[in-house]
Amino acid sequence: MNRHNSEQYTKIKKSHFFNSVFVQPGVYSCAIDCFLEVSTYLFLPVLSKLSARSQFPELLFAAASDYQNQGGNPSLLAGIREPVWSYLRERCSSFQARDCNASFSQIFEEKTFGKLNPDEVSLFATQRLFESYCPTCNKNVNLNSNIFLTYVSQSGLEKFRYDKISWPLYVSSIHTEPGKLRCGNCRSLTDEPLATSVVNSKFLFIEFAPEALAGLIMYDKIEVGNCWYNLKTLVRCYQSHFTCGIVSDQKWLYFDDLLQTVREFPSLEAMQRDIPGGWFFAVFELNGHSSSTNRIEMPVSQDYEMSHKFDSFNVNVKSPHKT
Repeated sequence: MNRHNSEQYTKIKKSHFFNSVFVQPGVYSCAIDCFLEVSTYLFLPVLSKLSARSQFPELLFAAASDYQNQGGNPSLLAGIREPVWSYLRERCSSFQARDCNASFSQIFEEKTFGKLNPDEVSLFATQRLFESYCPTCNKNVNLNSNIFLTYVSQSGLEKFRYDKISWPLYVSSIHTEPGKLRCGNCRSLTDEPLATSVVNSKFLFIEFAPEALAGLIMYDKIEVGNCWYNLKTLVRCYQSHFTCGIVSDQKWLYFDDLLQTVREFPSLEAMQRDIPGGWFFAVFELNGHSSSTNRIEMPVSQDYEMSHKFDSFNVNVKSPHKT
């Protein structure tokens, strides 16, 4: 291990993915490499406890398990990466060319996860149930929706009258407040919807728009609804290259698949001081409830339609950040 930059970080020799460009010129893997690092450190412990796994979670479990057990043999890493990369190329348009135009956030769209069982949904998506009333049809209208990815933009913050430092309040609003409902029968707007159930996910995925990054404060703990989340991962895009920082044993490990070593930082602040700017994607993990849960069980009607969507619902928006 080597200490660098006035004790800011330590270089450690640790197994990690290397960019495919070293062996295949013009083929870049930094987006998938970051995702696999995150999957190994965050998702593998919980995926290993599931009695059944759907296609994508099973692929992640197999790749992360093999990565963890490969004993530092770099020659095996390309083979471990390829099944997940192939899956993403089939479902994420920006990954198909394997060039510098991959859009990281596409990984976290609902269509990428595919059909999940209830235990898997509880890991990756906030589940919400809203109830309203259609005065035209004289009937109740319910909305059952899941949020996989939350997108924080300047326009979204302004819509809710939040400034940049208040982005956690915006995220909480997105996860607990509905848009307007339109009756699926007569197509008219319903009365103001009420939240009858919000079940927070194990992991919370947040992408920050480019215009929201300047002056952005990254908190290591946020409250969403009635739950606390701890920051576990940050992903950075700088000069069309993805890298990531991951919490491990109360330290921050910085992974760059163009470097031979991994950097270990004592804190988030130290990592951001040494590697400033470009931190656009965050993964938080559920830590506990700040009060009693607000989960309410009730029958779900399919007779609904959203008349508009918040920015965070638009999971098909292409990220402006490339790799």
